[in-house]
Amino acid sequence: MKQPKIIFGFLSSACCLLFSALCFLPSLPCIAEETEDIFSGLKKGDRIEITLKNDNTFRGEITVFNKDRITIDITYDEPELGKQLTFSKKEIKEIEVLSALSNKEKEDILKKRKEDLPEEQEEAARLKTEEPPQSTPETPKAPEKTPEEQEKERLMKLLERFPPDKGWDEAKYEELVKKDSLFQKEEEKVFLASYQDWKKAVEMKGRADRRALLEKYLPEDGWNKAKAQEISTRFVRRKVSPTPEELEFAAKFADWEKALAEREEEKKLEGQKKKEQSEKEEKESPPLPPPESERPEE
Repeated sequence: MKQPKIIFGFLSSACCLLFSALCFLPSLPCIAEETEDIFSGLKKGDRIEITLKNDNTFRGEITVFNKDRITIDITYDEPELGKQLTFSKKEIKEIEVLSALSNKEKEDILKKRKEDLPEEQEEAARLKTEEPPQSTPETPKAPEKTPEEQEKERLMKLLERFPPDKGWDEAKYEELVKKDSLFQKEEEKVFLASYQDWKKAVEMKGRADRRALLEKYLPEDGWNKAKAQEISTRFVRRKVSPTPEELEFAAKFADWEKALAEREEEKKLEGQKKKEQSEKEEKESPPLPPPESERPEE
């Protein structure tokens, strides 16, 4: 009489296991979806629409991307935001590939943009072209800026627009990421979209400031770690106030020391490049003829 209970218990356990397995199966596609690369299938030149996790959207053509970030040219889609925008992968919710703009469509966009200029700007442009030639000799044109100089100028303008001492910083960015896009101001949207470039500009400015500090207090002139320690202990032990220069050096010693390390690293890289260039030229140069004493007699 105990056998039916055993069979029933076994069947109940089997049903529970089967039910658990069936409940687990629907979650498998979700795991696959989470590991899917959002940049998969994209290529340079694709026109795309990026939707951020805060629901802001931006359109443009891909100029460059890697496993962590993507940069798009927004000349024809978002001209009011500049020329390029860079986004980190972790900021992006989805990417949609759009149809490419034809040359005719691009020309129409530029034409429409010109027509939308205020009348006073058009009048000013017309008057400028109608100005009589000046009798004074023309000043020589400034040399065209290199791509590196243009990029540096663009980043510095971005930093001027969003200065860190005015509240534009990493904490502000984290706050805006969590803020609903409906309540974001236009300036905040631009800051969000340009955050990665803004970080580059902050680092570039910091490096330039540190280099200027190092050039002001050169190690060759006796400015070093021992000097900074001597300035600090002199006041404590002898009650002798440091000069303004000494005070600045002691207060900014951490930045000065970092600038010194950066200069040494730059020298090391420069030496490596010169060595590689010398080796390359040596390989490419034709071999020297043997001396006359070693030439075979004719």
